[in-house]
Amino acid sequence: MLGMHRSGTGALRRCGARVSAASELTEANAENFRGLWERRELRGTCNRPLLAAGADWWKVARFEPEAIPHAVLEEGRAKFTKIVSALDGRGTWALKEPRRCLVLPINCDLIAHNSLDAVRSLKLCNGFGASVGIALCEIYSRRALDASESLPRILASHETLVLRHADTLAELIERLAEFGATDLETRSEDRLGQLIEPSLHCPGASAEKLPDLLSPSQLALWQAFRSGKIFCPEHSASVSQAARQRLFDLAAAQHSLPHHGERARELSDTLATSNRTIDQLRSQAAALTAEVNEWQETARAQETTITAHEATIAELRSQAAAALTLDDVELHDVGYALSQV
Repeated sequence: MLGMHRSGTGALRRCGARVSAASELTEANAENFRGLWERRELRGTCNRPLLAAGADWWKVARFEPEAIPHAVLEEGRAKFTKIVSALDGRGTWALKEPRRCLVLPINCDLIAHNSLDAVRSLKLCNGFGASVGIALCEIYSRRALDASESLPRILASHETLVLRHADTLAELIERLAEFGATDLETRSEDRLGQLIEPSLHCPGASAEKLPDLLSPSQLALWQAFRSGKIFCPEHSASVSQAARQRLFDLAAAQHSLPHHGERARELSDTLATSNRTIDQLRSQAAALTAEVNEWQETARAQETTITAHEATIAELRSQAAAALTLDDVELHDVGYALSQV
């Protein structure tokens, strides 16, 4: 299977195509709980040429197959031949690995596939925005189309496979039989329905609904895929500048992530230190507040005592004044009595 994510490999497997042993395949995950049907060994075989050319599965804006060192290319061919040899002689087989769109000169294939479901898959699995997903789909598709131009090809649509299981597979199997794959057979609608998971498909996902994200050449590419005319010579074109620029931006952002991560750690450490200082100041403030409250309570008690003392003094003064007045009266009376003797 030659194409991005959502290639329908599982459906071909259900029709009799040999994929690989379960132990050799990537396990099901949150991206696709029905299984990815991608052989781990093949992923490594495709990764090595990309990395040797200074690229990666997402870092392909500048990638050219000619940049793969000859020794790495020969090593990849040998490994792929070994994988195919293990599958040959057992009937029709299928291998799915999106990276093969980029390193197709290592091997050959029959089926080209494209769907904007890949955009959704890249969003769910890698967090890439729609514009990045579209750029990757364009590059993968154009690379696969250019490299497979001299090979027998069949266009398969994941969208029609989801919407019309049996009819789509019947048509595909009929076309594959023309190339010698005569041991495949269609399955009942019910059995295929158990394999196809509609929730993993974006209904009606089409380039026409994303005009703000597509360049004119991208729109033409997706329309050619949807119309089935993608193999016509007039649709052959180089990767658009819009796609390259989007992936240049992605590579720049990915390159700056370590710097931003280090800066984020520095800021996090600074914030942690500030938080500790704030906690210490809050603790000191609480202690000071408690001390102030204690002094205020003491002051209030002292004010109460002073008020009581002042009241007592006032009473004593009143009593003293009264006593002095009484003494004056008594002395006056004594003086008067003496004056009469």
